[in-house]
Amino acid sequence: MKAKIAILSALFISAFSFSQEKKWSLEDCVNYAIDNNITIKQMQVTAESSDQDRIAAAGQMLPSLGASASQSFSFGSSINQLNERVSSDVLQSSFGLNTSVTLFNGFKLRNSYKQSKISYESTLFDVASSENDITLNIVNGYLTILFDKENLNIAVAKLEITEEQLRRTKELVDAGSKPRVDLYDVQASLAKDQQKVVEQENKLQLSKLSLAQLLQIDYHNFEIQEVEVGIPTSEVLLESADDIYKTALSFRPEIKKAEIGLDNAKLGTQIAKADYYPSLSFSAGLTSFYIHQQGANEIIFNPMSRTYIDNRFKEQVSNNLNKSFQFSLTIPIFNKLMVKTNVAKAKLNSELAELELSSQKLALEQTIQSAFLDARAALKTYEVSQLSLVAQQKSFENAQIKYNLGSMTSFDFDKVKQELIEAQSTLVRSKYDFVFKVKVLEFYKGMNVTAE
Repeated sequence: MKAKIAILSALFISAFSFSQEKKWSLEDCVNYAIDNNITIKQMQVTAESSDQDRIAAAGQMLPSLGASASQSFSFGSSINQLNERVSSDVLQSSFGLNTSVTLFNGFKLRNSYKQSKISYESTLFDVASSENDITLNIVNGYLTILFDKENLNIAVAKLEITEEQLRRTKELVDAGSKPRVDLYDVQASLAKDQQKVVEQENKLQLSKLSLAQLLQIDYHNFEIQEVEVGIPTSEVLLESADDIYKTALSFRPEIKKAEIGLDNAKLGTQIAKADYYPSLSFSAGLTSFYIHQQGANEIIFNPMSRTYIDNRFKEQVSNNLNKSFQFSLTIPIFNKLMVKTNVAKAKLNSELAELELSSQKLALEQTIQSAFLDARAALKTYEVSQLSLVAQQKSFENAQIKYNLGSMTSFDFDKVKQELIEAQSTLVRSKYDFVFKVKVLEFYKGMNVTAE
């Protein structure tokens, strides 16, 4: 028993350690969300339900077949062959088999089946759109964590510089080279830097929480992989926004859904027009019955019909077998303008579907144009930030020399240091802004945005 407990404990500790050590890549996050997101699962169930509607619509074109049976039992007095009243028990059974099929109804059944297929495809495009949305949100959340990590590193580096500045100032104050007030200024600066580190740590935790909530997993022990994010070398910016738009038109699910929505509306018009046409159906039936009188001979006399009845099951069922079939033709003559109204409404729905397709195309084109210009602007901002950081780095190095020589006050040195930190933060922010906006363009071009 102790051995079993030890084994179970070891397995539990191993699983717990694995959960702690697992670090999520961007691809891990996207794949997990697509497989486990509740909203996506709900849409997938809706798609499965729509698929059942498609199957049901296909079944409407097939013949129907039904069987029926009944059993009755009567008891009391009756008249026998000798015209005497006797006690009699009678058992009666009946059987039937019926089938029917619609031969023609203006192609309404066929077009309804096509509509159900389109509705099913539409739900699949809804699923794809939802997957695209959550993919882009996760990419943004993942990059935000990396951005906050770099900002935290900058804050920690700034704190280390201030700690070194405090140590150096202490030495200079103790040596009488600087007044004690400079020491107080550096201590105040150190407190601000410590607070900044705490703020950045909190931002990092919040960004992790946000991504964990997107993944719908437990936030505790959630960590992503350490990734060095470089500047994208994608050739997507070498293309034009129109080229990206033309590519996106061929696969974007919202466009595909609008296109088949137009097909669906046109089928709706054909279905409405079907009520102008005659409908033809066919049906057939097969029935028989059996009557058994308890205590009677195989051949008995029925006084009501004054005929002899075979009391044997097989012979009765065979003798009473009845076959029938019929064709039914229905010709519409006047339907209180209902068909005309339905056709007019269906045509209006087609116009709305055309406008919806145009609206989706316009929205996609505008989104891509904005994303393209944003990416171009982000690249320029990043390049300017690089130049600014180089200048601020040189200015800081000169200020550090002057401060160490005692020719610069701690206030002025802190100001130069702050400008350097701001330049570093601006560069990091512009880098991640550019990376994400390039990812957005790659996303609309159908490229893999999970590549790190």
